[in-house]
Amino acid sequence: MLHKSYFLFKEELQVRRSNKYIILHHTKDAMPHTADDVHKVHQRKGMAGIGYHYFIDKKGEIYEGRPVNTVGAHARGFNAESIGIGFEGDYNKETLGERPLNAAAMLIALLKFYYFWENIEVKTWNDLNKETDDPGKNFPFERLKRKVEECLNCLNAFFGEQWGKNKDNFYIPDGVYGKVLEILAGDYGVDDYGDPDRECVERD
Repeated sequence: MLHKSYFLFKEELQVRRSNKYIILHHTKDAMPHTADDVHKVHQRKGMAGIGYHYFIDKKGEIYEGRPVNTVGAHARGFNAESIGIGFEGDYNKETLGERPLNAAAMLIALLKFYYFWENIEVKTWNDLNKETDDPGKNFPFERLKRKVEECLNCLNAFFGEQWGKNKDNFYIPDGVYGKVLEILAGDYGVDDYGDPDRECVERD
């Protein structure tokens, strides 16, 4: 489920004018922590606040960070053209669980579908900056990309054009995230949506 956040930032955030990448990171810390913890840590480093636009914890819960239409602070040289997603954990030492993996796939698919961002590229920070291994050597990036495509197929099959495409207004109505994530996760019976054979999330 996606949780709204109401962080107070130390300075006014700039509006982002380009949407070229979704960049994935890990927090590089195996100890449990929350989006609030990340916000405070980033402020102690001199930043305005949490640098990610979304934070996914090990339970698969999604938390809003910076407003999605603003410039992030997560990928130097690419912040003005990217959305940042941070994962709780150190994926050089740990293995990403299925719940956060599925949550990330659903979130990315929804962003691509709702904001007409089908062509936005999903990258790890290591893809763009070889000086880092972020989000870790154990991060299952190829599996995530496959799941994103599966979720996009489901969104198009379930909803088609009924919500329309939102190119200009960076706002997803209350309840949309939750309903879509629940549908794609199988919390609603797919029979209710006319396709009893569809599996929206890869089952291993």
